[in-house]
Amino acid sequence: MIKILMKDLKYNKKEILILFILTTVVGFLVLITFTNSFAFKTQIGGVKSMFNIPLNNIYINDITYVENFENAGSVINNFKSSINQKDNVYCGAYDESGVYFEELKENNDFININKKIYKGTYRESALGIAEVVFVDEKLLEILNFNYDTKDFSLVERNNYICYPLFVSEYYKDILPIGKELTLSRTKDKYIVKGYLNNEKWFDDSDPITMPVQPFRNRFLTVFSEKDKIDNMTQQSTSGKIFIWTTVNSECNEDSFKCIATNLGLKIKVSKVDKSIENWIVGNEKILKTNFMMFALIFVCSIISIISVLCVSIFLNRKQIGIKIAFGNTKNQIICNICLQNVIVMFLSCIISYIIAYRWYSKFRTFKELYIYTLETKSILFLVFVYTIMFLLVNIIPIVILKKYQISDLVKEINL
Repeated sequence: MIKILMKDLKYNKKEILILFILTTVVGFLVLITFTNSFAFKTQIGGVKSMFNIPLNNIYINDITYVENFENAGSVINNFKSSINQKDNVYCGAYDESGVYFEELKENNDFININKKIYKGTYRESALGIAEVVFVDEKLLEILNFNYDTKDFSLVERNNYICYPLFVSEYYKDILPIGKELTLSRTKDKYIVKGYLNNEKWFDDSDPITMPVQPFRNRFLTVFSEKDKIDNMTQQSTSGKIFIWTTVNSECNEDSFKCIATNLGLKIKVSKVDKSIENWIVGNEKILKTNFMMFALIFVCSIISIISVLCVSIFLNRKQIGIKIAFGNTKNQIICNICLQNVIVMFLSCIISYIIAYRWYSKFRTFKELYIYTLETKSILFLVFVYTIMFLLVNIIPIVILKKYQISDLVKEINL
């Protein structure tokens, strides 16, 4: 059986090549189309899961203008403080920055760990840098996070204060709890208070439209008093300032704009649920276009494959007749054709997956999200689509072959 199958594959190599190309193209498009769709939904779910309260009660603020630019840090901090003074309102922001700690920037153990983490990134040339997420304590009241404001209380020493620092588990062996670090930029003291395992955080560039990321190599701490009035630090929080208004709060978008205007700020305020909704609408158009393109190519490929198989049966009537003359039944021949198609689809499934994997591996920000979706959801859907395709493309050729009379096929030998 296997020998016959291999001979048929070799004999019909041109038809097999056409089938392989068509099924591989379909497979790749299936993976791309549904990976994009599934990843988008996963991404939305990840962003929503970061909040522990209804999204229609949360505002996100983007600072578009600062009148007193020289004191921008103090002005932005005053804006947040003014909102927090209101009843039943919480305001907080975050920012991610690459910083140097005096004790780590030349530490060989720290640098060796970062060699693996930063490989292939722009941080590869500065291995002594630590990626730190700075947050306002009030922001933790809004988020669904394992640590709360109590965990970020200041630690008093004999004659100085240490800010709490949570570090990635990657550095657990070299940064024990209680280890003190000095931030090179501000000379502030930090103390390791715990480790970040499976926690996730927003992307630094955009908390809504970018996927949440595991902390991996990142640290987490609160803004120090110096950071709260630092121009560069506070301006970087633009678009990452969240405000939560509880049910009993009388504050709204106009209230925030009024506070901002009095401080010489211009802000753009929008609710998180509306921002996500607008983002979904914009992306759904793209996803629908991708799906329509996939559907069109899928239908055309099905028709082309059926045509190739039917023509192949018609042109190979003599060969089929010879097989029947030597004792093969029509069912054995049909089974042989189906096995050929299974082999072709299996190989095209592997090749299309490899191509899609390498395609998504080129992504930097979305790489982990796409690869995860590809490996867990899209591959299963590809198998389902190939199963449907296998059934569709084999029905007509099998019906045609069934209708041939054995006597007619045997007569082809003498033609």
